[in-house]
Amino acid sequence: MRHLLVLLAAGAVLAAAEKPVVPRDAMKVVEQSFSNRLVKLSTDTALDIVGEPRGIYLPGYGVVISADVNLISIVLSPFRPALSREEVVKLHQRKLARLPMLRSAMRQVMVDAANQLDTVPGDERIVVVVSLYNFKYEDVDGLPGQILMEATRKQLVGFGPKALDDAIAAKLKTQEFDHAAR
Repeated sequence: MRHLLVLLAAGAVLAAAEKPVVPRDAMKVVEQSFSNRLVKLSTDTALDIVGEPRGIYLPGYGVVISADVNLISIVLSPFRPALSREEVVKLHQRKLARLPMLRSAMRQVMVDAANQLDTVPGDERIVVVVSLYNFKYEDVDGLPGQILMEATRKQLVGFGPKALDDAIAAKLKTQEFDHAAR
C-alpha cells in the first residue's frame, strides 16, 4: 500500500511538471490578437507582417512575443522596378508617422497578454519585440531597427481595454535599437 502511495504521488508530480504554465492555445490567442492589431494599423497603405507574431514562455522569466514588420508595404515589379527619390522621401515620412501607432499597438498587446495569460506569475515579465524591416534603398534615419517593451505581468494586469496609452507607457521599460550596419 505504501509503495502504491509513493507511485501515485510520483505520478502526480510528473503530471504537474509536464503541464505548461502557458498553454499553447492561450498563446495562440495572444499571437492572433497582436496580428489583428498590426493589420488595423494600416488605414491607407498596407502594413506588411513579414514574420507573424509568435510567443514563447520562458520559465522563471515570462512571456516574449515577437513579430517582424514592414510599416508600409511597397510593391515593386518589372513595370515599377524602383522608387524615385521623391517616393523614397515620402515613404520615409509615412513610416515615421506610423511609428506612434505601432508603439501604441504594442502597449495594448502587452496589456492583453497580461490579462489573458493569467497563469504567468505576476513577477514574471511580458515582453513584446518588433523588428522593423526596410529595403536597402530606404532612408532609415530616425527609424528604429527594433522596438522592445517589457514590464512585469502585475504592472500590466490592472489596465483594461480602454486604458490610457500614456498610463500604460509609464509602467513599461522601452528600448529602441538602431538598424545594424548594412
